[in-house]
Amino acid sequence: MFKSLKILLPKIKGVSELIENKLIEKGFKVNSIEVGRLSILNDWNNIDKEIGNLDKYDWIIFTSKTGVNLFFDRIETSNINLHELKLKFAAVGSKTANEIIKHGFNVSFIPEIYTTYELGNNLPLNQGNKILLIRSKLSNDELEKILIRRGFQVKTIYAYQIAFVKSNYDENEIINCDLVIFTSSSMILGLINFLDKDTLEIVKNKCAVACIGPITKESAEKFGFKVKIVPKRYTIDDLINEIEKFYGNIKSD
Repeated sequence: MFKSLKILLPKIKGVSELIENKLIEKGFKVNSIEVGRLSILNDWNNIDKEIGNLDKYDWIIFTSKTGVNLFFDRIETSNINLHELKLKFAAVGSKTANEIIKHGFNVSFIPEIYTTYELGNNLPLNQGNKILLIRSKLSNDELEKILIRRGFQVKTIYAYQIAFVKSNYDENEIINCDLVIFTSSSMILGLINFLDKDTLEIVKNKCAVACIGPITKESAEKFGFKVKIVPKRYTIDDLINEIEKFYGNIKSD
């Protein structure tokens, strides 16, 4: 059981419950604030168009579980039988890959390090170069740029976005945190949108930050946060393990 450590967890509704539950199970005191909500894009025209042309692609790449489920939900409304196509699937990490497997398909490529940078740089070139990329509208375009630079032909579909929200909050609860956890760049933007300028500056100056990976770390530092913890493997479990190691000296009896 951890005592005295106060964690501030910005979260996106429908996305961040897993890490919040795991932190609580570990005995951390978590102040979670909803800074955004998953917003499904209502215009399916582009998605339906590409679903009708899936036979021209070699790869479908997913960067999140949300993208996987939205895509396969849409497939169910079509007359397309994916098993008849020679498509290969790639996923940025094991959680996303497992979601693809749940829908009955094998995953041909997962990078050893779970980042879009590693996926882009290591996706095999000799297995076809036409890619359909399913992602959030809020994500940066680093993955596309890397793939195109390597010679792939990339079509990107935006399946969802994050709608940031504001609400009342207890300033004392916010500024008395010891650690802020960011599991994506969206969480950073959400917190910046959520807090007033003065409160945000106090958090930046006072609180340490844990980030799930290097891209999130880069975003956090760009906005002035002090990143102290980044796991070697970019998973929620590894992030929590690194937090436990970092704060191990304050465990209670």
